Parts: sequence; structure tokens; C-alpha cells
Amino acid sequence: MWRRIGVVVLVITLLSGGLTAWSRLTHQSRTEHRTFWQQIKTVEVDSGSAKVSVEAGAADRVTMKESLGWVTRRPSVNAQVVGSTLRVAVSCGGPISVIGCDAALDIQVPADTGVHTQGSSGDTYIRGVSGEIRAKTASGQLWLESVSGTVWAKSASGQIVAKELGSSVVQAASSSGQMSLGFARPPESVTATTTSGPVVITVPGQNTRYHVGGHTLSHSWSIDPDVEDSGSKRTIDITTMSGPVTVASGSADSGAGAATSGAPTSPGEQVPTAPTPAGSR
Repeated sequence: MWRRIGVVVLVITLLSGGLTAWSRLTHQSRTEHRTFWQQIKTVEVDSGSAKVSVEAGAADRVTMKESLGWVTRRPSVNAQVVGSTLRVAVSCGGPISVIGCDAALDIQVPADTGVHTQGSSGDTYIRGVSGEIRAKTASGQLWLESVSGTVWAKSASGQIVAKELGSSVVQAASSSGQMSLGFARPPESVTATTTSGPVVITVPGQNTRYHVGGHTLSHSWSIDPDVEDSGSKRTIDITTMSGPVTVASGSADSGAGAATSGAPTSPGEQVPTAPTPAGSR
């Protein structure tokens, strides 16, 4: 019996090694560029496992750089303009596509464009836009920087990290990933919901106070007294089952980096670093 098991393990190992070597020899890559001159108000991206970067660019066009890699079947990137909305969908196909199929999109949009994204495992990076942001992921990281529109962000296990936020209204929800929200301007309403991940919220030290509320089963709840005022119309509401919570004031350079400089952090907490934008690889 043990001999049979050993033979099976050996065969699986050899097959795995052979497939890996074959994929390296047959891997293909391609980069494409598209420009959309229509008046686009919203960009919707269904990215799957692709990495996505959306940043503010020229005011009169939307550009998209596609960096594709594959072994058995080239990733499909479907882009079409419907009314004033650009819809982009990425998919990998093929019977053994898991061996080697990857895609990265670098999208440049007018600054006031709304950005709606959803993905599975790929990271999403959104920077410099003032339109509404609705971003959803399963396990990929969501990274927001220097955005000022209303933000709705949701992740199952991926991290939600934001810095230099100018948004008045932010709603963020995560099951187990870390959440770090840093504001360059005082927000009107912040709602953060997690199951087990830590929450760090940093607001500007501009003598602006907030009604901080919510509930947690964790005993780690650290609120800067310079931030809290139960009579304020500005609100920060946090709900978590077991993750530690920190609300603090900081400099304008807020977010993941500010959480380590000036804001009280939870023991053992690690603050994630910014991903490289998709198109810069």
C-alpha cells in the first residue's frame, strides 16, 4: 500500500515539475494600448484575478494599457462603451489556464470619472480621482490614494488600505482583512465594519472632532481623546467582532504610512505597503 502511495506521489511530482517547465518554455506575453475618445463618466471593471490600476489622467480621453501573459490561452479583455459608461471585463480561459494566465490593466481617466471595480484575487489601485468609487474584491488588496469622491469599499479577506483621502463619505467593510483609512481632509461620515481584521483610522489634526461610535467584542479599542466629541455632527462608526480598533489624529500624509508614525497601533500590527501600479511593471 505504501509503495503505491509513493508511486502516486512521485508521478504527481514529476507531472507538476514537467508542467511548470513546459509553462516557462511556452509562456507568451503581449502589451496593448487602447484610447477611448467618447465622453465617459463612469468606468466599470470586472477584473477577475487581474491587477488593476485606475488613475487620473487627461481630461478628454480614457486610455488603457493591457499587459497580458499566458501559456494555453490568451486572457480576454473585453471593453465597450455603453452610453457614458466604459465597461471592461477580464477573463482567463482554457483547460489548464491556472498554470499561467495573468493580466494587468493600467487605466487613465479624467479626474471626475466614477470608478466601479470588482475582482477576485487581483489587487486594485485607484488614485487621484474625484468621482464616486465603488470597489469590491474577494482576496485581492484594495488600495486608494488621493481620492475625494464618495467611497464604498468591500473585501472578503483582502486588505483595504487608503491614504490622503479627501472624501466626505466613506463606507468600508471587510471580513478578515486589515483596514487602514487615512484622511487628508476631515470627513463627514466614516463607517467601518469588520469581522476579525484590525481597523486603523487616521484623521487630520486640525482641531476637528467626531462622534465616535460602534461596538466590538474586542478589548482593544483605542480612541485619541483629541478626536472624540459626542456632540459633533461628523461621525465615525466602527463595528468589529474581534479586531483591534484605533482612531487617531495625524498629519496630512495619512493612511498606511501614518499608522506607524503618530497613531497608536495595536501590538503586533503590521501596516501593508503600497502595491506597484499595474502598468509600471
